[in-house]
Amino acid sequence: MSIWLGTTIFTTMERIGETVVDVLGLDESRYQDVLDTMTEEEMQRAKEVQAEREAEYERVKCIKEARQQSQGHLSVMEEGQT
Repeated sequence: MSIWLGTTIFTTMERIGETVVDVLGLDESRYQDVLDTMTEEEMQRAKEVQAEREAEYERVKCIKEARQQSQGHLSVMEEGQT
């Protein structure tokens, strides 16, 4: 009896939650209306821009890592001189 009641309550609450999410549109992307109205050319350009941004991010990340490594080598060299 108690397992059945618990399952029934859980299932009902889950359905209510799903309905609220659907009504409020919480399961959609924040900019879904923009994505829905984009043309194929605009979508392709957006993907290109995203790829360019990711490449730039990786480039900057590599530069920062190289600087950190070179600073580490300099501090080791300085310690050896003293």
